[in-house]
Amino acid sequence: MSIPSLAIVVCVPGPRDRLGDLPDEYEQIAGGLTPHGAPWRIVRLDPARNPDEIPLQGFDAVVFSGSPSSVNDPDPWIAALMAQVRELHARQVPMVGICFGHQLIAKALGGEVGANPDGLIAGPVAVHWHADAPWMQPARQEVILRAMHHDQVLRLPAGAEVIAEAAHCPIGAYRIGEHVLCTQHHPEMPGSHLNAILDILERRPGRLARRSSMPPAPRWRNRPTASW
Repeated sequence: MSIPSLAIVVCVPGPRDRLGDLPDEYEQIAGGLTPHGAPWRIVRLDPARNPDEIPLQGFDAVVFSGSPSSVNDPDPWIAALMAQVRELHARQVPMVGICFGHQLIAKALGGEVGANPDGLIAGPVAVHWHADAPWMQPARQEVILRAMHHDQVLRLPAGAEVIAEAAHCPIGAYRIGEHVLCTQHHPEMPGSHLNAILDILERRPGRLARRSSMPPAPRWRNRPTASW
């Protein structure tokens, strides 16, 4: 029996030197799966850096990571990924979207993504779940997750169901059938990664000081003018 393959699509363009030697998006996601002992062959893809890695037809499941990019950016690799999402969805290949990935899947399938009217959401947030989630063991109605986003899903595609929400983020998570699960928040992100990004933002002129209270999460009214 062949081992099923999982593609972890890292959606981060350019170098991430400013985050030092912290585990990157692939390492965070793959590291979170390892303790569960899933019998998967896990493959890293970096289409934002290498567009030739975009083809996803041969994988049994796909995870799309977060990104400092916006799904509304006109970059060719983003458009190519959206085409891949539509093809995977048509075949009902299991997909998970995290932050940028959550927005990518929604927009690719006909939803709308735009700026959060409350500005950048950064920090720990309380996510309220209001749908059955058999994969959540034990089941909980509230989970504290880390957030780092300015854009968010404003309108879901046809067939999608909201399953969680947070302050300033009504579509905190959604699912489509049995094959798509997406979250605006970061279950994979360690506190050290979030703090490194916050430190970078705080060093920019005009940024508000970080607040550690939760909830509500710290917020900045202006979108960062550059990526991490």
